[in-house]
Amino acid sequence: MGLNPATIDNEHTAASAGSSRGRRGQVDFFFIVHGHNGKPTDLSYLHHTIKQKAIESNKYCVVASSQSCPVGIGLREPKDGSDRETSYFRLYRLGKQAIVPEVNTEDASQTTESSVESSSTDNGNETPSCRPSAQNGTLIVHNAVCNEEKTHDGIAHGGVRLANEIKDVVLAEVNARRDELEANADNRIEVTLSMTGNSLGGLYTRYAIAYLVEALQQTSPSGGADSASEFNLVLDETIQIRFNVFCTTASPHLGCADHTYIPLPRLAERGLGMSMGETGRDLFRMNGLLYEMATSRRFLGPLAAFRRRIAYANAYGTDFPVPGSTAAFLDRESEYPHYFAENFDEENWNQLDSDLVSAGNDRGENANVEKRLIVATLYTPCRSIEEEETESLKSTHNGLTLMSNSLDALAWKKCFVDMRGEVPISIGLPRWLSWSEREECPIRRLRSKSGVVVSRDIAYFINDHTNGYRLAAPLGHNAICAFSRDSLSNSGGRQVMDYLATDLVDKMSRSMSDLK
Repeated sequence: MGLNPATIDNEHTAASAGSSRGRRGQVDFFFIVHGHNGKPTDLSYLHHTIKQKAIESNKYCVVASSQSCPVGIGLREPKDGSDRETSYFRLYRLGKQAIVPEVNTEDASQTTESSVESSSTDNGNETPSCRPSAQNGTLIVHNAVCNEEKTHDGIAHGGVRLANEIKDVVLAEVNARRDELEANADNRIEVTLSMTGNSLGGLYTRYAIAYLVEALQQTSPSGGADSASEFNLVLDETIQIRFNVFCTTASPHLGCADHTYIPLPRLAERGLGMSMGETGRDLFRMNGLLYEMATSRRFLGPLAAFRRRIAYANAYGTDFPVPGSTAAFLDRESEYPHYFAENFDEENWNQLDSDLVSAGNDRGENANVEKRLIVATLYTPCRSIEEEETESLKSTHNGLTLMSNSLDALAWKKCFVDMRGEVPISIGLPRWLSWSEREECPIRRLRSKSGVVVSRDIAYFINDHTNGYRLAAPLGHNAICAFSRDSLSNSGGRQVMDYLATDLVDKMSRSMSDLK
């Protein structure tokens, strides 16, 4: 699908009319990547919610879908004044009532709806006028299309396709706006890359960023694997690329071997892997790819270069394809520390002193969503793994402990989601069989005992579907991301995606100097 010059002209006119700053600055790209047997439209709700939250936050001058993104086509409302709506827009209207953390400016609630409706273009891209109070930047949202019907040939092939699509989209969008964008001292347009990978898409994104570094790196790395300024990525000699926010939802970071919903003998795992083609061999660790991706500098360095890393996982046995332990890379032998949100300073990525915790822990997160769906938010501290420790962990739990610790050492925010009350098949237990209070769930009991827990303790509870106030079918894998192909069954995840989108917009929109 080619670029629409009319859309670009409309954006330029809106920005010029609403801002006195002249040329716009940094361009933030947000890529959404679907999973196994997926389609770009599967994550339509997240696509639109990211844009909506960005508009409401007043942190961007221009918010738009990429011109080649098929999802944007379905996001427009009818222009003839009729009551007819696209099925997706109707879905969004049903879901937007969910309460989310507030990031709105005072006038956002009055201007958001009118901005979206009045500025929709023929391909469904919202391009609201640049308000004087908005930051002087652009947000482009794109759902990857390259792996549709191509998810069986392995993580490496899918990752390379994704990397090439990212390059093509960035180049096309920047070229279409080049006259409006301000270059830096090196006469290059500065862009940032943020991405969310769902399920297998999380592994595609991890492979893709390593491939991008190899393809675009212009100078030799000068820092360690945890250096945010390590890579000098330049596209087409004129575009400076920096990594911003990396996020996954229900992605099998440790693979599926030893992480199936029902424990299977290795022979059965190998049979499943063979039936899924090269991707299955990767996921069931019939080769060394996932081990390399979790332990080698080639893959850890690019992942460490992101300013923020976030992982969402389903708790309490609600995810059949990707249990919470692999989605949050927890290991039963790992003692890597995890700090609860109220005991951690996310801005400085340090453990909070006990007196600061007792003085108050209001982090601005929405209490209703956190109480109902997000049972715990934990942070892992950044640290180096010494060579001696690496050698000792290689043989522990088939290398999974080293994989878990190596990923944790990059510093992550992990959100554990309880979808039992939101999936279609769910049965409440009698009081005498369940917890007397919802707050007494196992993870919250861990939090009440200490502000820090270790990976193995969380792993013990996270996959135990017998804990709790109700039994539910393990249908949380699609529900957590508000999967659009079965919107009614997965509608419970809309609040989770609203919550995530608000957090992502806040992290992405900050200036590079403000981000860790």
